[in-house]
Amino acid sequence: MQIRRRPPNPAVGVDELRFQIKAEDSEPRNILEKIVWHKETEVERRREAVPLADLKKQVASAPPALDFLNACATAKHPLP
Repeated sequence: MQIRRRPPNPAVGVDELRFQIKAEDSEPRNILEKIVWHKETEVERRREAVPLADLKKQVASAPPALDFLNACATAKHPLP
């Protein structure tokens, strides 16, 4: 199965307006493609909302990641 990462005719933004021409095969072919296309627009909105420099500061001050494997191994109710 081939998943296209982007629609064949991406929207173009001019000031506050967005334009997109309907093209042949412009709809997602399957649910995975629909999810990928939606996530791309979501990530783009978040990139615009938080500048990269601010994001780097947030990452630097974030607590360390939890040890997932250790949590699974020491769980009171381990998975079968």
